[in-house]
Amino acid sequence: MALLKNVVIKADEQTNALIITAAPDVMRDLEVVVAKLDVRRAQVLVEAVIARSAGWAG
Repeated sequence: MALLKNVVIKADEQTNALIITAAPDVMRDLEVVVAKLDVRRAQVLVEAVIARSAGWAG
């Protein structure tokens, strides 16, 4: 993909957002690309019990 003139893309880390300024036709293309990239990863819940025992003194 060639570099486009009059396109500004900035990342806002606080809101986890992209701020894009572009012509409407370019914006539509960028929306498609961002939608493909912006996919939630699967999450896994891990529960663990850690136990320590000393030798039996009895």
